[in-house]
Amino acid sequence: MSLLDTTKFMEVVSNIYEKRLTRACNDPKLANDQLEDNNEIMAQIWIQTIFKTFRLVIIIFLISYYLGILFYVFSDIMNDIPPFPGDTHEMENFMTYNSMDDYSSKEKTIIMIYFSMTSLSTVGFGDFNPRSDLERLFIAGLLLIGVSVFSYIMGNLIEIIDEIGTINATFNDGDNLAKFFGLIKRFNHDKAINHEIV
Repeated sequence: MSLLDTTKFMEVVSNIYEKRLTRACNDPKLANDQLEDNNEIMAQIWIQTIFKTFRLVIIIFLISYYLGILFYVFSDIMNDIPPFPGDTHEMENFMTYNSMDDYSSKEKTIIMIYFSMTSLSTVGFGDFNPRSDLERLFIAGLLLIGVSVFSYIMGNLIEIIDEIGTINATFNDGDNLAKFFGLIKRFNHDKAINHEIV
């Protein structure tokens, strides 16, 4: 099962709520209750939405992690390359400028995820940045790929938010209609409404 596939997860959630619906349909009191959502459709929608959002956050974190580690490896390789013959000054790069050798592996990982996340989100605070021309070129290539993927993910997040608004509006309309029919049934002395009217 891939990280992007939600079908198995939603099958489990649907099975749980299908059992609740069957119980509600078999109990006449629950089946005729028009004021309560016995199947809890909105709960299912919220579970699915939270799962989709969590999945997007995990994907963003993984992209940031791998691109940050890729840049770290590139910078480490660039750190080991000797200066060009005749070059009188030592080449400054990400590793030496930020004294990365002074940090533990855990701290380096956090710094690289932070650097990658701020770069991909186009915030770029500037406290960690590429120093040499080759590092800048490498980061430019990573940003072309990373920002497009990041934008796609943000588009999905906006789509999820819009979907919630649409579903809430539709659900509220259906809920209000059920309450209206319940009110008519009460004024009709609890007799069923003629289906020809509906």
